Amino acid sequence: MTDQNHDRRDAIDPHTVPTKSRWAFGVGSTAETLSLYSVGALGMLFYNQVLGLDILLAGLVPTLSILGDAISDPLIGSWSDRFRSKKWGRRHPFMLLAPIPVAVSFWMVFNPPESFADGSFFWWFLVWSILLRTFMTVYHVPHLAMGGELSKEYTERTKIMSYNNFFGWIGGAGFLKINSTVFFATTAQTANGFLRPDAYEPFRSLSRWLSPSSICLCLVHPRSDSDLPQPAQLAHGSVFVNFMVIFSKPLATAITFF
Repeated sequence: MTDQNHDRRDAIDPHTVPTKSRWAFGVGSTAETLSLYSVGALGMLFYNQVLGLDILLAGLVPTLSILGDAISDPLIGSWSDRFRSKKWGRRHPFMLLAPIPVAVSFWMVFNPPESFADGSFFWWFLVWSILLRTFMTVYHVPHLAMGGELSKEYTERTKIMSYNNFFGWIGGAGFLKINSTVFFATTAQTANGFLRPDAYEPFRSLSRWLSPSSICLCLVHPRSDSDLPQPAQLAHGSVFVNFMVIFSKPLATAITFF
């Protein structure tokens, strides 16, 4: 079916999101998989096997940075829910802020000063991992929320999120294949390409722009969320009340942390 046919169908059915909008939204999901999965899969290996950081410290960084997500995710989500802009809506302003900080943070994770010792490597890895996840949250949480707001119809929402999941998985799997066959390919001198220090230079130089590029492609979204129905204004502090409810119930607390 051509784009013209899709557009005619969209004009008839107000619940249907244009196909080009679904594609743009779906491409945006690759931003998280390209950045965070790369750091999750290669960050600890890079710092431990290539730079010599103690394995305990290298393994502690992903844990602490994910715990940081437990704080930043609800805060950014709550802030985005309350944000109001007649021109940009409440999701796009946050998504627009993310590309450059994400690129810088990713570059920094894989580009520590060579003069560092173990302790310095740990703090560098930790700080930039937390910043990368935080800046990605600024994009990813509003992006996912917008996916549920593009249509009120259940089936259409399912289609929208299927594009999101498809591109997320394809982007992650495809980039893993590129890493293993291009950047970190085995050589006659090195059986494991991931242990070659020189391989990380082209990897970080290219990879730092992939997530920002997918974010920018998503932001070419033809439908602004400022045109979407806006929910009632939430009470200030409600997010903290929700946290208090969780922590006040032993079973909920146990499920949350264990």
